[in-house]
Amino acid sequence: MTRSRQTADWGSRAGLAKIVPSSVAVGSGTGSADALGTVTFTTVSSVSLNDVFSTTYRNYRIHFANVTNTSDGNINLRWRVSGTDDSAANYRYAGTQMGTNASPTNVGAGGQTSARIGYFTSGQRNFLTGVDVSTPFLSCLTGTFNSAIDGSGATSYITTTTSFFNADTSFTGFTIFPAAGTITGTIRVYGIRN
Repeated sequence: MTRSRQTADWGSRAGLAKIVPSSVAVGSGTGSADALGTVTFTTVSSVSLNDVFSTTYRNYRIHFANVTNTSDGNINLRWRVSGTDDSAANYRYAGTQMGTNASPTNVGAGGQTSARIGYFTSGQRNFLTGVDVSTPFLSCLTGTFNSAIDGSGATSYITTTTSFFNADTSFTGFTIFPAAGTITGTIRVYGIRN
């Protein structure tokens, strides 16, 4: 096999693969997944995706788009096992947040019951974030890295955070929820082929 053929074969196997959740649960409002795995949710207090992590992929990307909200505050993530949130105080996160025309501030905490993945203000139209997830299905530490953009209001925010769950746990899904109010938007999950 020639080198160019090897490179072509590797390229056909690398990239992102769409994941379709087995089910979607919401705390209030509505949410559902289409046949391609796009989860659409409307005025939810939380949205949970079940059975998106498995032995098929080691790492994943969670992508949020067109998210709007009804209250100022953090957007949080909690891992799930067999359809139940893991709310043990094992979440740790750290990062930087910067608002329009303001100096960056450090954010972070340990011993939390969820991880912070962003901040946005009421009425924003285009909160956007991609969360890279490391080894959620393996029974080891699960980590994330993400950058979030909240860019349509008078005060916009850019937040970059990392987090990890400080216990060796195998997760099959996750929940996203705002600190206050409800959110509307879409989520897609991809397995990372490498």
